[in-house]
Amino acid sequence: MAIDQAAVKAMKTALGAGDGAAAVAAAIEAHGEGAAPLLRRAAKGSKAREEALADLLLARGDAGCAVSDAMVGGLLGDAAHPARSGVAQKCAFDPRRIRLAPALRPIAADRSDPDWSFAVMSLGALRDPGALDLLMEQTCGVETPFPVLAALVPLRAPEAALLFEPMLAHPEPRYRTYALWGLAGVGYETAVGGLVALLEDPDMRSAQSFAPGQARRAAQALADLFDWPFEARPDPVAEIRARCRERFSAAFVEACAADLGAGRLRLTYD
Repeated sequence: MAIDQAAVKAMKTALGAGDGAAAVAAAIEAHGEGAAPLLRRAAKGSKAREEALADLLLARGDAGCAVSDAMVGGLLGDAAHPARSGVAQKCAFDPRRIRLAPALRPIAADRSDPDWSFAVMSLGALRDPGALDLLMEQTCGVETPFPVLAALVPLRAPEAALLFEPMLAHPEPRYRTYALWGLAGVGYETAVGGLVALLEDPDMRSAQSFAPGQARRAAQALADLFDWPFEARPDPVAEIRARCRERFSAAFVEACAADLGAGRLRLTYD
């Protein structure tokens, strides 16, 4: 369709004012795929308008709008688009956005892409099985970048244990915790006991520094593994700690700690 400059101006105003939802919906309803040039023209030249339009398109796509999803897919394919980084991150916020995984995978496969880490983390959060191979190709033992490790954990793929096991020797605590999370996710009870033990890992404070312990992350991992509530709890660590005291004996946790110290992993304990 020929682009109506008056419509472009009105759309610019709506996007700039932060209330463009009705205008975007009306344009797509009236013109279908033909609305895309108008919307792109109205957003162009302003990062705020580009981001506002991207957010509206994401939301419309969540509701099933194919035109919006096609525009978001094109946006993700444009490394120079000013809203691309935000969209690559926001894909992680809603499981319905798994539909955008095919557009995220090429970004996640290219370590030189400026939005690589965002795409990798979003694919992990979305539990995209189609991302497994490209993520495994980027593993390199303890030198594996953290986004790759974190993205592989929720996929719960048995082959990822090849990464998680050597990560238990990583010098950084968060890597070790995620490695335990990943191993527990593919069935190793030893790793579950290791996470339970970490619920007692304290923060380290001094007058000059603060180093957070792993208790909260371990609690998050255990909540994920056993489908326990975690977000928006008054004290999630204390709650998970109480659940674990009911479920796991001190002898179990001690046996797991001994096995981890000796480099042994068990799927089950008799």
